[in-house]
Amino acid sequence: GGTSAASTTGTKSTLEAYTSTNNTWTKATPTEATSGTADVTVNSTEAQTWEGFGGAFNDMGWDFLTSDEMKSTAVKYLFGAFPDGAHFTWGRIPMGASDYGTKRYTLDDPTANDPEPPAARPSGDTSLAKFTITNGHDDKYLIPYIKASKEAAAAAGSSIRFWASPWTPPIWMKTGYMTNSGGTGGGNAKRPSYFDGGSMSSNTANLQAYAQYFVKFVEAYKGQGIDIEVVSPQNEPGYPQDYPSCSWSAQVYTDYIANYMGPTFESRLPNVGVWLGTMSNPNSTQIVSSVMGNQTARGYVRGI
Repeated sequence: GGTSAASTTGTKSTLEAYTSTNNTWTKATPTEATSGTADVTVNSTEAQTWEGFGGAFNDMGWDFLTSDEMKSTAVKYLFGAFPDGAHFTWGRIPMGASDYGTKRYTLDDPTANDPEPPAARPSGDTSLAKFTITNGHDDKYLIPYIKASKEAAAAAGSSIRFWASPWTPPIWMKTGYMTNSGGTGGGNAKRPSYFDGGSMSSNTANLQAYAQYFVKFVEAYKGQGIDIEVVSPQNEPGYPQDYPSCSWSAQVYTDYIANYMGPTFESRLPNVGVWLGTMSNPNSTQIVSSVMGNQTARGYVRGI
């Protein structure tokens, strides 16, 4: 595979070509055609500004890099300058376990034992007294990964912008759980867990506590030298799965942004934006339409 970039002055063009060998981009020599013609049409209409590419940090990504050399090489390839690196400029930070976490957890669950149904669901902690990022995940994997990535980007004369979203809220904020494998019907979940699937509660105390949960997360990471620019309420809010996930109704999602998350961030962290979330599933249109059709909720949303 390869890529090329052309610059033109009048009718004169110069071409730079790169080729991928052993997963590393190297400069190549282009071959000029000796026959035939090529018409290239450039659409010069200006649209929105493309602010960069990126990916999601996760426990496994750091855990599987088993030496300092591997870690250094990985962050150089991800965040270093082109052509040696992908030059990623955005990084998403999971708030609690994602599907690439080393175990199921959130930042405020009264138990670390991941109780399996039908064991009792942990009782609520609406004061967030048990909230922590010193949990063997954020402090062991995510924060070191992010700090190393920041250093690699800085060495390349760049920086990383951060956004954050949860795959699941604390399990005492949810009802139900995933009982089938994959979330599309058929079979049983390989390991039933309150962390997987289920639905976000519409309880006022839980929704208010969840808004404060986000604030505590952003402030905790800022204390680690990691400035989070944007948050979103949920990763794929219409996609309950047999990994950490949570389903939201359009009504609860709209209510949460309009009356809890939006006002809380406006008063506590006005420089941190709210994105509507990762909308990539069939009922996402219902959530988007509901939020953007609500004048109050829409006023808090800076992006989708």
